[in-house]
This record gives sequence, C-alpha cells and structure tokens, in this order.
Amino acid sequence: MTEVRDKKIYFEAMRIIAIALVIFNHLNGYKLYQISTGLKQWFYMFMTMVTRINVPLFFMISGALLLRKEENFKTVIKKRIFRFALVLVVFETAFFCCYKFNSDIHGEEFEFTFNRLCRGIFAGNLEELYSYWYLYSHLGILLTLPFMQRIAGGINKQDFGVLMFLHFIIASVLPIVNIVFSWKGIKAVGISGSFLVLFATAKAFFYPLIGYYLENHVDVTRLKARQIFSLMSAALAGVVLSCICTLYEGITTGTYTQNYVQLFDYMTTIAAFILIKYIVVQKMPQICAGGGIRESICFIGSLTFGIYLLDPFLKLFLYERYDAFAEPYLPTLFVSLGWVLISMVLGGTVTI
Repeated sequence: MTEVRDKKIYFEAMRIIAIALVIFNHLNGYKLYQISTGLKQWFYMFMTMVTRINVPLFFMISGALLLRKEENFKTVIKKRIFRFALVLVVFETAFFCCYKFNSDIHGEEFEFTFNRLCRGIFAGNLEELYSYWYLYSHLGILLTLPFMQRIAGGINKQDFGVLMFLHFIIASVLPIVNIVFSWKGIKAVGISGSFLVLFATAKAFFYPLIGYYLENHVDVTRLKARQIFSLMSAALAGVVLSCICTLYEGITTGTYTQNYVQLFDYMTTIAAFILIKYIVVQKMPQICAGGGIRESICFIGSLTFGIYLLDPFLKLFLYERYDAFAEPYLPTLFVSLGWVLISMVLGGTVTI
C-alpha cells in the first residue's frame, strides 16, 4: 500500500495509454490510412499520428523519474544496467526458442544456432522482435544516465526553448521544406551526417530531457484553460500538417508510407503529457487522494513493462488464429483494438 501511495498516478495512467498504443502500432489497424480514401483516410491518418506518442511518452516518463536522481556509474551498473540487460537477453533468448518451436510446428525451416542468437541479440534483429528496439534505446540511456542526470539538473527555460527550436527545425521544418521543393521540382536539401545535435534530435536523449523539464519546471496547477487550449491547438496543427504531407506523398508517388507520421510527434506527446497530468491533478484530485480507482490504475501501470515484453510471444502463438477468426466479422480497426485488449489482459495476467 505504501508503494501505491508513493506512485504518481498520472505517470501510471500515461504508461497504460502508451502500452496500448505501442501494441496497436504493430497491427493492421495502424496502417489503414495506406489503403483507404476520402474521410476514412483522414480519420485513419489522424489516428496514426496520435498513436505515435507511445514510445516518446515512455521516454518522457523515464526522464521525469530517472533524471531527478544523482547516481554514480557503480550504482547505475549494479542497480539498473545489469538487470535491464539481463531482461533483454533472457526474453530475446526465450523468444528465439519459441520461434524455433513455432517454425517446427508449421514445418518451416529455421536456423537455430547459438551463433545466430548471439549475433541477433547484439544486432537487435532477431525475428519478429522489432518492438524490442526500445530496450536497446533505454539501455543506451542507462549507460549515460549519470551524465544525463547532471545535464538535467541544470536545465532551465532557455535550454528547453533551444532544444525545442532545434528539434523543430531539424525534425519538422526541413522535411516540410523538402516536400515543398519536391512539389516545385527542386532538389531536396540534406544535412551532413557529421552534423550531430544529439540532445535535440536523438529521441532517446531528447524526450527524457523534455520529460524531466515538464515534470519539474511546469506547474500544471497554475496553467490556465487558454494555455491548455493553445497547447492542444498546436498539437492538432502538427497532426494536420503531418496528414497533409503523408497525403501529398501518397498522391505523388502512389505509395503511402510512414515517412511523415512523426513530423510533429513531439508536440503531440508534450500535449498528451501535460493534459493527462493536468486532468489527474487538477480535474480529478480525488483519484490522487486514494481509493479503488487509484489502486487499479497503479496496479495496471505496474504491469505495462511485462505486457510489452510478452506481446511478441502472444502474437507469435495466438494472433494469426485470432485474426483469421475475427477479420470476417469485424472491421480491421476493431480487430486491432480487440487484440490490444487481449494482449493487455493475457500479458498482464502472466506478469502477475
């Protein structure tokens, strides 16, 4: 009970939303905009752009919780890096074995060797484990955590503004400029690969710093309704621009891709982070105070890492059968949403 009281419920709510979106991100419902037309296509595109807050939200939560501490490398290696690396190796090895078992059941060839397993773990490219890339990114954060903690400790409003501006120019303005150039028949502009603005561009470093700043320097109790509205409007504008660029690319090339779905994902994620915290702290303080709802949210939130780790296993053994059963009766979007629920329930149960 003490552990539940110590948790910040808005972080647990964010985790639940984020893990649901992560699972959805790897299903057919996520890509429906690529095969739709008219208003349906706009709806599916909008949904896809919003879905992309999933991993950035996890990164921001990590930054808000981990960067406020002061730890040395010995402590980080012992308490965090070793345990996290062990989880990665154990689950990738387990999945490798399960994939071999599943291949044998279906009579498919599969190279099951220790060499391939080791190389696959180091390279992060084992079969069907595309969603585990987050583990490698998080491990990278942990390896530099004491540095990041010292950097975060001195971050101020100006630093936040500079990070946002640089990210805006590189992640949003440049791709849009190239879209316009493409429309006018002008050659695209590129940036030298040697030009690195790590903290402003690498998501595994940018989002934790942004999450730390928002948690420690933005007081949601002092935010006005018009400020929340302005933030939501900016996020909406970013989503619309992402949809327009995606639509333009599809019309001109004949192929719809994910090249522009993350054009303004940072604005959408920041808006979601602040909105969720604002609603929980300002509009629903009774949840923060305690009770069954708080305990339920904290309990489900504590299961999200296990749900994330187990979803690939569930997909491997159950998804094809589920999809074959549900697809003839339900729209693809509802089939995907149904799997999100199934994965969270089954993954959560196994985690418990």
